[in-house]
Amino acid sequence: MNAFKFSSVISGIILVWTSYKSYEYFGGNFMKAIEVIWPLLALITVLLLIFLPSVMYLYKSTFNRGLRAAHADAENAHTELHKTKIACSESVHEIQKETKERIAGAHEKERIAAIKELEDKWAAYHHKNNELLQREREISSREQTVRQAVNEANGYITAIKEENNQLKRATQNATNAYQRKKRQLERK
Repeated sequence: MNAFKFSSVISGIILVWTSYKSYEYFGGNFMKAIEVIWPLLALITVLLLIFLPSVMYLYKSTFNRGLRAAHADAENAHTELHKTKIACSESVHEIQKETKERIAGAHEKERIAAIKELEDKWAAYHHKNNELLQREREISSREQTVRQAVNEANGYITAIKEENNQLKRATQNATNAYQRKKRQLERK
């Protein structure tokens, strides 16, 4: 639009200047000046009425075509951006899914390893416990055997003491009987 105004102003200045100069050249005869400059006036009129609007129309249509192309490119870019965002979100979801699966697999492996370790420790504990129980039974049976031996020994000791007491009593009785007989003999 500014180009149209600028060219109109320039054309007007040229027309006025040429009209004034031709009027001076022909000595003030206006009709002779018009006869000489009519091709220039026709050219300026064609420029102002036909050429400049045509140029402006072509300029605007080219500009509009460029705008439409830019708008179409912007829409394409927006569509591509949207597709890219969707692809990125899908790949992010896929990566997250794979990561969750890997983490779950790692947790499962760790859980299985921990369970195996606990089972091994439990088996070792039971083995040790069974060994301790076996030792305790052996010690208990040995203690029982010792107690029986002690009880038998105590029984032998008691029997020996009783026998000893009986022998002492018998010896005492025999001594008493001997002394009684001796006294009886001495009294007679």
